[in-house]
Amino acid sequence: MAHDRRRLTTAAAAALGGLIVLAPLIDLGVVPVAFAATGDNYRMSVDDLTGENFAMYATSDTGAVAVLDNATAARVCQSRRVGPVVWRATAGTPGHRVRITNLVLDAQQLDGADLTMTGAETSGLRPVEPNRGLFGMSAAAVRVSHYAQTGTATNTGWMSMPGTDVRMGVDVAEC
Repeated sequence: MAHDRRRLTTAAAAALGGLIVLAPLIDLGVVPVAFAATGDNYRMSVDDLTGENFAMYATSDTGAVAVLDNATAARVCQSRRVGPVVWRATAGTPGHRVRITNLVLDAQQLDGADLTMTGAETSGLRPVEPNRGLFGMSAAAVRVSHYAQTGTATNTGWMSMPGTDVRMGVDVAEC
């Protein structure tokens, strides 16, 4: 048992050391980040998300899937609670926006989003066709303010995260 704890402590220290080295480079946009989180539920919030080629459709298993090609956001926060411990990562400011390509959000619940769409339609969805019989919508461009979700997966093709701040602990607030 003690051996397992030493191995876990060593692995956690190595991961933290790598993060300390990479965080400033990610912040400057020197090291691009491909981000994917799947599995258990997590919270995510985004302020002032804008993007192109938007599609959102209902799914029979998770609730809703949203797809966005090129996007920027003033602030992104993602958190996951495991027992009493919260892991939270934030990035971006209004002056230094997070940049994202090929964003896919799988959400069980969406809260408080103010959505503005340009070139909106509810038929012939692109780039993703909806499941047969379920609702969907698409737009050439979209702007979302105060977006918050409970979800199971977020995937990006590429993500630049200026001002990255990662925290973990029992006193860390969720997004």
